[in-house]
Order: sequence, then C-alpha cells, then structure tokens
Amino acid sequence: MKVCFKNPLNETLKDIRIAVEGKGIDRKVFKISDVNALSMSNTVIRLSSKYLGLETIVVNVFNPIIKDTITNVVVNVSRQKKHLLANRYNGKKMNSNETFVAFAGYDKLRK
Repeated sequence: MKVCFKNPLNETLKDIRIAVEGKGIDRKVFKISDVNALSMSNTVIRLSSKYLGLETIVVNVFNPIIKDTITNVVVNVSRQKKHLLANRYNGKKMNSNETFVAFAGYDKLRK
C-alpha cells in the first residue's frame, strides 16, 4: 500500500510516524522520513490481513507540531499467489496499487 503525506506547513516536519490498523490488520507503526515545507512524502508499506474482501484501514499520523491526524481508506484484500515451492499458504495481502493520501489535519486542503 502506498501512503502519501503532504506537509501543508512552511516548515520541515520531523519525527513523523504513522500507525496503521484495521479489523483484520494488527496495529503497526512506521517512521516516515522528514518532509520538507509544502512537499509530499511517499512511503510504501506492506500489510497482511486476516480476511479477504473490503477492509477499512485507519491511519493515524503523529508529529510533535501537527499532533495527531486520523483518516481512513477502504482497500480490497486479495490472495497472494502461492509460491511453487511453498507447502502451504495462509496469508492475504493488500493490493499494491491501492493509494492513500493523508493531509496533515487541514480539512480545507482535502478537496
């Protein structure tokens, strides 16, 4: 899953973390590199779900300046292809082409 984060401020944001969770997804926290003023950060994360089908993923963005921003996205969870040498497969994965955009807490920027 690709997570895009836009910094709406005129200053560099440091120490950014995102927490990702859902009904079939255990909570995971990822660190994002510093985001320059008014620029976009793209991060690719890999998630596994316990269920197939539509999954609502909640993403929290944490930073000392912005505090906490919460948003969500719905993705389709499908089976991953089984490797020929694997003796069994139980996992499921998110579609890699799903894109999610988190704007830093400013609703007027989310048009």
